[in-house]
Amino acid sequence: MPKTALGPKARLKLLETVFKKHVPVSEACRKFGISRFTFYKWAKRYNSGKSRNVNLALLKDKDSTPGTLPKSVSLKIEAVVKQIAIKNPNLSKYAITSKAKELLGGRSPGVHGVYNILKRHNLNTGELRRNYQSLVLQSRGKVLTPKERFDMLEVAESAHISVSQVCRDFGISRFTYYKWKKRFDKSGQSVDALVDRKSYFDNSDKKIRPEVEKSILSITAEFPNLSKYNLAQKVYEKLGIKVGAHGIYNVLKRNSLNFPEARLAYAQSLAPVSAPTTDTWTDRVQSVFEQFVPSLAPAPPPSGLVALWAGSLKFFKVFTLSSVISLATIHSGLWWINFISSITAAHALGIVFASIALICGTFFLLYSMKYYITLAVVLSFSQGEATYNRGQTTKGKILGWILGNLANAGLRPTRTSGPVGLTPDLSHITLEKYPFISVHIPFYNEK
Repeated sequence: MPKTALGPKARLKLLETVFKKHVPVSEACRKFGISRFTFYKWAKRYNSGKSRNVNLALLKDKDSTPGTLPKSVSLKIEAVVKQIAIKNPNLSKYAITSKAKELLGGRSPGVHGVYNILKRHNLNTGELRRNYQSLVLQSRGKVLTPKERFDMLEVAESAHISVSQVCRDFGISRFTYYKWKKRFDKSGQSVDALVDRKSYFDNSDKKIRPEVEKSILSITAEFPNLSKYNLAQKVYEKLGIKVGAHGIYNVLKRNSLNFPEARLAYAQSLAPVSAPTTDTWTDRVQSVFEQFVPSLAPAPPPSGLVALWAGSLKFFKVFTLSSVISLATIHSGLWWINFISSITAAHALGIVFASIALICGTFFLLYSMKYYITLAVVLSFSQGEATYNRGQTTKGKILGWILGNLANAGLRPTRTSGPVGLTPDLSHITLEKYPFISVHIPFYNEK
């Protein structure tokens, strides 16, 4: 068939040839002069369950919608193209397009798109790009002169560049741009209107009054360790006046108190100095009396006889104890050996194991008894205030003698100058070091 556009009837005939007569698709396509892609596109519209008229309507060409304009490029892509053009003003639009493809890849616009971007910003020629480059590079990063501000407004108006783009190029805010433009238009487009104006403000009403400053200094002397922020809070609490931290700092700086060391020295200089007092003869007599009253004076050192008696008693206790332990050990050992030798071997083996168990138990008992003895010693010293042992019972003396407390045994005078033993309340004590303490508590199994 000739290569002409097939109408709906020819298309329906082609599809019926394939689906009803079972002719191969490639052969039918060659016969009707179309591609297989076109055939399958029509086959998607074809419905064998519908009537002929319905299929003819489905196989008609759809009305093509008018072509839409290409989407405008994003501001980021536009900024990249513009930056390439400004940095390289001598490049052509083709070279700028090549560089944009290297940076943007598939998102880069074509040559026509690049040209439209340059034209919108009045940069479509090399001369315009060089002028814009010199103007932007000279004004970026510094305060614009009135002449540069005028050139910026003129470029923005003549090139029809958006205000936001101009502000980004020259590094200013839109508020500043409109402020200059308003002045420029109001003055009849005079360059003198773009000169910076000096601001004049009357700050006399914002200055801290002398009486308030005096109160701030008194609070500073009372709390010299506070910072300016805490001082501002303290001023508000005491005076009910809101003074910012900057105002507090200005007051401190005017009075050379802006450093903590200076505030501490200022507080010390204002601290009241107590006048030296002269003692009268009655005060001196009273102090001597309080110092040498017998009930309050410290105990005199023990005499030589008492010291000799205490040393002899200590030696006697050690000698007696060691003698008793030695005799008991020797006697027990001889009796045990004699007893083992007089019985049979089986009984002797049982006695050996029993003796070993008894010895181990004895050592364990002695080891655990040291904790009980330590606890008893600590509790023996927790008796409130030490006094002379007048009226003390015999039981207390014997216990003191056993625990080695000679004062409780009545053999040595005790001090009378204050409490001893455990302190019931430790809330007033502050530890400088925290040593490691291991507490062992023995338990006895009664079963």
